[in-house]
Amino acid sequence: MTMNILFRLFFLLNLQPSPTPVDYNAPLRSPLDIELLISGNFGELRPNHFHTGIDFKTNGKEGYKLYAIADGYISRIKTGTTGYGKVLYIDHPQYGITSVYAHCQSFTGAIAEYTLLAQMKQEFYEMDLQIPRMALTVKKGDLIALSGSTGNSFAPHLHFEIRETSSEDPLNPLLFQAYKIEDSRAPHIQQVVIYALSKYGYRIPDLRLTAPVKFDKGSFSIANDTLKIPAHFCSEHGGVGLALEAHDKHNASENLCGVYSSILLMNSDTLFYKAFNRLNFDLNRQINTHKDYESYQKNKAKIEKYFRTIHNELPIYATQFGKGILGLQPDHNYQLEFLLSDVLKNTSRLKFIVQTLQGELRKEDTPFDKFDKSYLYPDSVYFFQEKQYKIKIGNKTLFEPIKKKLSFNNGKLVFGEHPTATNESLEIQFALSPIHLKYADKVVMLHEESKSFNTGKVDGDWFVSKSKNLGSFRLDIDTLAPQITRKFKVLTTPQHISKLSWTIKDDKSGLSHYALYINDLYHVLEYEHKNNEIFANVQLSSGTHQIKMIVKDAVGNIKEDQFELMIK
Repeated sequence: MTMNILFRLFFLLNLQPSPTPVDYNAPLRSPLDIELLISGNFGELRPNHFHTGIDFKTNGKEGYKLYAIADGYISRIKTGTTGYGKVLYIDHPQYGITSVYAHCQSFTGAIAEYTLLAQMKQEFYEMDLQIPRMALTVKKGDLIALSGSTGNSFAPHLHFEIRETSSEDPLNPLLFQAYKIEDSRAPHIQQVVIYALSKYGYRIPDLRLTAPVKFDKGSFSIANDTLKIPAHFCSEHGGVGLALEAHDKHNASENLCGVYSSILLMNSDTLFYKAFNRLNFDLNRQINTHKDYESYQKNKAKIEKYFRTIHNELPIYATQFGKGILGLQPDHNYQLEFLLSDVLKNTSRLKFIVQTLQGELRKEDTPFDKFDKSYLYPDSVYFFQEKQYKIKIGNKTLFEPIKKKLSFNNGKLVFGEHPTATNESLEIQFALSPIHLKYADKVVMLHEESKSFNTGKVDGDWFVSKSKNLGSFRLDIDTLAPQITRKFKVLTTPQHISKLSWTIKDDKSGLSHYALYINDLYHVLEYEHKNNEIFANVQLSSGTHQIKMIVKDAVGNIKEDQFELMIK
């Protein structure tokens, strides 16, 4: 009896309510009061990530009113210099979703007050606050913010997301009934790309062909409706992989957007299907195995593969149709067809014959087919150590096998080629020389190809850092404080002034902290990295004010600007 009671108590204490399912028919309102025009859609290919929301145009201007799309409560407030800049998250428990409003110019009302109090308390602009449930409630249609261009935004717009609250997975907003935006334009196909593949889905180097696609009288085609493929593209256990360069446009916009769903059929059988219904932030960097990474790096070509490697875990594929590796044989004809659709099912078709030529199958003797000790593989863990360096590579850091390239000379460590797509960071350690030990707290690691610096930590006689780049690395010392230049004048007579701003530059470790004090009281100071500007909007009473602005880089170098400001 006692054990039974204990079991029931344990069960009740640990019973969690089932998450509210997502309601795609929820009566949501628009986040804006202007026509919704799309400049970027869900799943669009971006550098190292899929676009996880919808970009709505704001007529090239900031300051449009943003509204809560439904009843709910603010669950998170984040202010930063990169990424989403100023961003709000609102949970809507009734519908199982969270709405996200990014790149805001400013917040409004109680939200703005809550944000300012938090920034004043920590004496720093950048923060990521998890808000207690129901502390900041909103009703559908409440004004919550003004649109802007903060963070990694290079033109005014609203980046808008809908996430499943229980998983935090971003969902395609255009799948919600409230956002069925009028559109009658089907996707446009530009070219077909053909690869020889190993059984793991790895592309065999130099075995790649392209075929331009022609659009005429409402239909897509390739020359003579036939793709001829050499016999050695085929192999016993591997096969052939296809890819497309394509885009989509909406009726009221000429922006090139991504394609929502795609199907590949061979002899009328579905072999591959992908659709951008949801994404997963933890897997988002795997875009680099979904797209032709090298073509994107070389000329920004957005080529999507219609096959996947064994390590590709993205949630955009219908896995029952397999990995899309076509087991073709020499001297055969195959009927292939692509079907590309947008959310409203406007569909484009490309149909053609794949003719494999006579000849021998490709011998499966490359490092992409079988283990080669001179290569590094995605499913392995590696550790390299010499007296000058250590390198640690975790499982699934790489997307495809790469040639092992490792050398150390005159303080420069070369590991792999840049650019190479990576999924996780690799750990790099340098043995510290006497000069580096002398300035141990100022040491940074330079990645030469990207001219970027990484901070790290000193562990005994070693400097430990991480990087998602391959290529050339060396240690450097950062003893120079950030450079600042006033963008306003300090007059010897009283003046009117509403903004204090400085141009700021730091060549190595980057800013880590910045603060403004007026008469010894903290004042919020913002930093826009893309403008190299640090600024504060001020309302000062008449009289003389003591101003002190402090900036600090990531290794502790400090620069101050102190002066008196006389206000009329």
